[in-house]
Amino acid sequence: ALPSARGFDEQLGYYLGAEDYWTHTREGGLDWHYNDSICEMRDNGTYSSDVLGGAAREFVTRQGAAGRPWFLYLAMQSVHSPLEAPEAYL
Repeated sequence: ALPSARGFDEQLGYYLGAEDYWTHTREGGLDWHYNDSICEMRDNGTYSSDVLGGAAREFVTRQGAAGRPWFLYLAMQSVHSPLEAPEAYL
């Protein structure tokens, strides 16, 4: 089931695994989604950990200002294959 069917109000990221960290593709197909819709060119060329971290920061800021309880589940891609990182970290 997709994240929205599991009670999440928002979702950004991939559904499968082994996506390229910058193009967000796997075997030639784009696997980068926002709220159950594929993101055609959103974030293309940006390292996935930077995208996910930025989205989490925005979510916390937005929810904190709302003054009600919230839950954030942040699963970083950087612990999964393929092992890719920005050149500065290699």
